[in-house]
Amino acid sequence: MKSLLKSGDTERIVYFANVCRQPEIYVMAANYLQSLEWRQDQDIMRNIINFYTRAKALVLLAGFYDSCAQVEIDEYQQYEKAGAALLESHKTLITAVNQGDTEARDRAAAIQNKLEKVRHFLQLRSLLDGDADEAIQGLYELLEDQNIEAAVRRGDIFAAIVEHYAKNKNFKSALGTLQEMKNRLPKVNPSYFVSEDALAAIGAATGATFSPTTRRGGGGSGEDDGSEEEEEEEEEVVEEEEEEEDRPMFNNRLMNGTAKFL
Repeated sequence: MKSLLKSGDTERIVYFANVCRQPEIYVMAANYLQSLEWRQDQDIMRNIINFYTRAKALVLLAGFYDSCAQVEIDEYQQYEKAGAALLESHKTLITAVNQGDTEARDRAAAIQNKLEKVRHFLQLRSLLDGDADEAIQGLYELLEDQNIEAAVRRGDIFAAIVEHYAKNKNFKSALGTLQEMKNRLPKVNPSYFVSEDALAAIGAATGATFSPTTRRGGGGSGEDDGSEEEEEEEEEVVEEEEEEEDRPMFNNRLMNGTAKFL
């Protein structure tokens, strides 16, 4: 198996693992497959899950589900799918705990905490269509959570607020929230998190322009690349027309996926 792994012949590695049916071989094959572009290949994902399952490597399987959840969040903004993957991870870890795996206990608690934060974010985002003031207050409270980035990206929290304002044509508050986002997350490009339609509507209504960036799913991180030009002259992500005198007030707090889990 080690020779096959060095060769990088994925087809033969999968075949050998299926023929040998040994737990350690299953784990080696699954570990190898995780080094490939499994995010874009359902067959690879399926084999990883099957191999860890057959090997009864529950902690490793739970870790893979957690990785799937992170991909859905980081690359696709799909928190519903991330929640489903985290639920699978938690269920797998609970099974491991019930089988006497002490290592899984702390991991299960951490995954449960992450799942609860994702669910809370989804609940608040849905509430924007009802009690918007309560939802926005709750979203700002999430932003104050020092550990929120382990579950929900702050850029996505700001994006939910901005897109709500844009949807309701409250463009002044939307622009103010974008500026607050830039002030609080100086390395983050809002264009990575906020939808193109929302930014276009805000720009048309206010005259603001926004720096382009790689969209979700394209491997970007949402951070500016730190080029020399940016070091010489700090570029504002949210720029307004020079002749615009009525600048927005910024204290306005109360104003795609690959993993197949659903």
